[in-house]
Amino acid sequence: MYLNKPEEAEAYELVWRDLKKSALSATASKELIKSAMEGLPA
Repeated sequence: MYLNKPEEAEAYELVWRDLKKSALSATASKELIKSAMEGLPA
């Protein structure tokens, strides 16, 4: 990927910015994993 054009670079930045906003924090991730594992066979 080269991102030679300004609009390509802008689109790339927009995607990463949106992903970053959507991502869970480390604590929230751990809590989600912990709750998902509850009830699974040991």
